[in-house]
Amino acid sequence: MTIAAIAQYAPELRPYLARNPSTYPELVQWLADLHDPRIDDALAAREHRREHHDPLSHNPLSNDALRPTA
Repeated sequence: MTIAAIAQYAPELRPYLARNPSTYPELVQWLADLHDPRIDDALAAREHRREHHDPLSHNPLSNDALRPTA
């Protein structure tokens, strides 16, 4: 089952998909367009984690991870 199918057929899991940093942008937008308060809260938490560089949302293979520190 794909992540899109999970979002479609298991609405109780949508907040978890919205919070997951690996959920692809088109699905994140689809979830946001539902205007479900639980999903909106999960999306806000996802964004907060991203803005504050939470390790769960950090991609260790990004170019930033490869730059030497001072």
